[in-house]
Amino acid sequence: DNKIKRWMLYKELMKHFVMVSACMFSVSRALMAQTRVSLRNKYTFVKNNGARRVVEDRRLCLRLQSTQIDASVVSPDDELKEKIPVTLLSGFLGAGKTTLLQQVLKQAQESKIRIGVVVNDVAAVNVDSKLVRSPFEDYQSASANMELRPPEGREAEFVELGDGCICCSIADELFATLSELVAVAKYRGFAYDHIIIESTGVAEPRSIRDSFQDATMDDMPLMHEIELDTLVTVVDSAAFLEAYSETRPVASRPDLAAKPDDAQTFIQSQYDGSLQRSVVDLLLEQIECADVVLLNKADLLASDDLGRLETIVSALNSQASVRTCVYGDAPLASVLASAKAQGAAAIGPVDEHKFAVQSAEKSHSHAHAIEAHTPSVHEHSHSHTHGEDASDCEICNEDHSHSHSHDRSASATTAETRFGINSFVYSRRRPFEPKRLEQILRQLPADVTAAFHHFEKTEQAQDEALTSAFKLLVRSKGFMWLASSHDAAFYWSHAGKFFDAPILGRWWATLPREYWPADQVEAIEADFDGQFGDRRQEIVFIGMDALSNQKLIEDALDACLLTDDEFSVYTELDSEDARKARFPSYFENPQQQRVAA
Repeated sequence: DNKIKRWMLYKELMKHFVMVSACMFSVSRALMAQTRVSLRNKYTFVKNNGARRVVEDRRLCLRLQSTQIDASVVSPDDELKEKIPVTLLSGFLGAGKTTLLQQVLKQAQESKIRIGVVVNDVAAVNVDSKLVRSPFEDYQSASANMELRPPEGREAEFVELGDGCICCSIADELFATLSELVAVAKYRGFAYDHIIIESTGVAEPRSIRDSFQDATMDDMPLMHEIELDTLVTVVDSAAFLEAYSETRPVASRPDLAAKPDDAQTFIQSQYDGSLQRSVVDLLLEQIECADVVLLNKADLLASDDLGRLETIVSALNSQASVRTCVYGDAPLASVLASAKAQGAAAIGPVDEHKFAVQSAEKSHSHAHAIEAHTPSVHEHSHSHTHGEDASDCEICNEDHSHSHSHDRSASATTAETRFGINSFVYSRRRPFEPKRLEQILRQLPADVTAAFHHFEKTEQAQDEALTSAFKLLVRSKGFMWLASSHDAAFYWSHAGKFFDAPILGRWWATLPREYWPADQVEAIEADFDGQFGDRRQEIVFIGMDALSNQKLIEDALDACLLTDDEFSVYTELDSEDARKARFPSYFENPQQQRVAA
């Protein structure tokens, strides 16, 4: 009886401690934000597990994060202490996250691996009760029998989080739950081998990654016990093309966030910002911000279609391990902690862009190797199963038959040899004239209104050749320099029928050199060229035989660059207001202008 009472008292104290810790963490973050507001023109640098970030009030500064750990800030104790790896599962509702989780737990049970599970997608949870239990319940009998460890055959413990999304509205609750999970395990005399977080169908993995990085920067005690290790995204193979062709926001697709009979959960979650994003934009983030992409329900696609999907996803994220599976049956080693905290969890958006540029440059080199060894033969063959929205998708509608006979010694990628998917980088050191760029963007087979705070539909002659070239694109993304701003770095983002060009942050050239992270100076300088520093156009284009349309696309974009006379005027202007007056733009909405001012 005394043991039970002590346990119950400890449990209550632990709950209060965790709640206070979470509150202090939230207050700390709020105070930091308020401090940045008060320091109008000051810059603060913070270090994050070997990654540096620049935070500056009223401005969004580009993140330049490195996977190299700065040894000067790692204590000997931290080096020796093994942290519990955390694996994050992302993917739309219905993709198979819970099915994958069941398979992982079965394999873990057979291997006697102790798993802690935090599930945010409560509406979609249907995990076999034989595989999991709550670590916070039924302890009276366990304490009485002196059985504090997980009983044989039940190696996983399960916690649910609801009424919000861990990427935004209940991010702090996630860390409070993780703290309690780890603390209770310690009290019971063991540590988890792994922790798995299953997010909601509309969670943004970059936001969750940022939360972990912020917690590390703020030296949250919990981060001495755990670390975000691997980001896994589950994709519904059969529904990918439908989602890719979607133009509506996630808020218009409740089936992606909650079950039909769980309308309340979806209504509550509409306050989360992720629901205002385009379906395809969120789909791409889940794929591009991942170490492992599992193409589930692979049996629902024909072999050629599945191969094409695998190729497209590999082109979207060249750093990820892309695997196919049926009913979430993936090897345990390919899911749990497979990235060793050296992949997507340790980097930021700028690193993701650099990887995409490197991949495109390799693709260009491979293409030249192919041309040197093989004739130009393009015979594609594939079937098409998605709905009417795919009618505008040239990638899927063209009736080709594809057969390459050259061998892989020509250094050709699978994407190029099987489906003709390759990429190139458009790189220039002169700003775009906003109005001329807007006219080119109207040629995209996409809804471009999201990129402008004011957009008028006008009749204009279509360049059929350019429009056809754009239709063959799978993805285009990268940094964009507009003549309307000398400070703001815009981000070109296009996929399917979606296009946006938000302000990503400020160019490094706008920051005083003494505020550059000391261990990143070389990497920053690598992007500099001449008096305008790192300001540039650097856009990656990925698509069906993209290289054959490279000149057409580049010529169209070159026509949007400032002429010599315009560039001379631009260099003489000495204020952002003067540049906006001379080169008016509808790209920046009023809120972005205030942030970047």
